[in-house]
Amino acid sequence: MKIIKTAISVLFFLIMVALPANSYASQDQYGNYYREARIFGKVINDHIVFGSLMFRANNGEYINYADKTYWQVYPMYPDDLLDIQNNIDKTVVINCRMFNGQAYGQETVAFYNVKQVNYNIELSDEIVFGRLKSPYKMIGFSIDKDSVLKDLLQNLKSLSNVKLEDSSETNRKAVYDLKNNSLLPVWLLAKNEDVENNLESRTDLLVIAELNQGNNHLVNAVDISEGHIKNLLSNVSLAGSCDIDPGPMAIYGKIDKVKKEKENIELVYIEGAAANNFDGWKKIFIKGTDDPSSIGEERIRVSIPANEVKKGEYIFVAGTKVYDDEENEYYVRPDVYLNKDELLHALTVLRNLTN
Repeated sequence: MKIIKTAISVLFFLIMVALPANSYASQDQYGNYYREARIFGKVINDHIVFGSLMFRANNGEYINYADKTYWQVYPMYPDDLLDIQNNIDKTVVINCRMFNGQAYGQETVAFYNVKQVNYNIELSDEIVFGRLKSPYKMIGFSIDKDSVLKDLLQNLKSLSNVKLEDSSETNRKAVYDLKNNSLLPVWLLAKNEDVENNLESRTDLLVIAELNQGNNHLVNAVDISEGHIKNLLSNVSLAGSCDIDPGPMAIYGKIDKVKKEKENIELVYIEGAAANNFDGWKKIFIKGTDDPSSIGEERIRVSIPANEVKKGEYIFVAGTKVYDDEENEYYVRPDVYLNKDELLHALTVLRNLTN
């Protein structure tokens, strides 16, 4: 658990700096300094608890230090492990010690008493796309899971408008806004060893991280990296999804134009990979890389003016699938769209701004 130990060391340093003045440290028989503490929160698994940590003050009362935080915990004695295993997904009060010494090899929270309480704590999901700076920190922007990539494409659209070697006031303002308002640091804690290994192997890459929110964030999965995204951009004809229901959806594919002779206008169609939820797109990114022949294709009209796109070019569209009574067919009413070059440029800008 090397990665988690490093993250805890950083966290403990911050705690020691910011401790309430009237909290105190003790020393055990091995010379290890610790502070008596309590955690009120929800047990995630046998080594992570989400909730509030309080330190015991000199007068015996407990002083709140941090709320809505994921804490890495270890049993002080072997028999204590069963107590937390029996309370997974339950709310508990945990008596513990915050150690800074050699007994555990790193600063850590060691618990010795677990009591279940009748209180419900809900976790909030979040998806972040950005650059993984280390296994315990990334810089990126939040994506609404229910927007079906709309948030992702809107942020990429903003990034695509940035020119890396442009020193104009407009460009510098755009960079400043992105760095200070959109691209934010996110502190991470891996949910399990498999996630921890993925974080370590994908450090320095652009990734999509599936998280639970908190002052730090619990990482449930980091399965999609920039390699999956770039592979889809290059091999879209090998991936897609069929029978999308009306409602929010996103599609990436090749533009075709069909001319209506009577009205003398061209209708824009797109054929490629499509899905109407995040999990569908996750499957496309992964299967489109690992087993592209296992996914079908979608062809649908998109209400984009024909003069704004070129036949044969590739674009990514997020919008809503609706029915056109006059044309007797479904089409996508777009909220945002980018072509392949804009997407690749946006990824380059994102990597540059997160150096």
